[in-house]
Amino acid sequence: MMTALLAVLSLTAAQAADLPKDLPKGFSAASWRVVSVAGGKLSADGKTLKAGDALAANRRIDLSEGSAVLSFGGAGKLLLKGPAIFFPAGSGARLKSGGLLSVLPHLGGAFRVEAGPIVAAVRGTDFFMERRGPATYVCLCHGALEVEGGRKWKDFHAALSSASAHSAAVFTAEGAVVTQRKADLEGHTDAEIAALLAP
Repeated sequence: MMTALLAVLSLTAAQAADLPKDLPKGFSAASWRVVSVAGGKLSADGKTLKAGDALAANRRIDLSEGSAVLSFGGAGKLLLKGPAIFFPAGSGARLKSGGLLSVLPHLGGAFRVEAGPIVAAVRGTDFFMERRGPATYVCLCHGALEVEGGRKWKDFHAALSSASAHSAAVFTAEGAVVTQRKADLEGHTDAEIAALLAP
């Protein structure tokens, strides 16, 4: 509780305005924690992060290379693939570069990930997103996923659904238009999903 309070007090006015107002029940900005880091350095504001460290909301998290497993309260785990730049928030995250595999089987509310031209909104779904320059790769591994245009592309909307198989697409911003094309399974595996599901 004290960590979350200190994190909010240290935010600028602009950062505070961006904090999500709709935190899922039982979650706070301090719900993000580092589980493990492999093959690289995970840091925030130049400070190296290790297993057990909390991630402050709206703070830039850098992963030099390799991967980091993060937990989001009791909702599940996420695998950040580097090199990556990532901003955790109370009810989601912003992925500036790298890849993010989200496995959140116990999510009690909405979870949103902003990545380039799109925002993916989920409720208890397994999915992978990867920034690729102006494009974003999205794979729905299981469940349903709503994809919306980000800040500049408010009119774009798509829905992906998958009973048990992977459904992937690449979303690219071209001026004021976001285009979608089908894609194959890339950047993540079923074994990684299974590992995130393990206790």
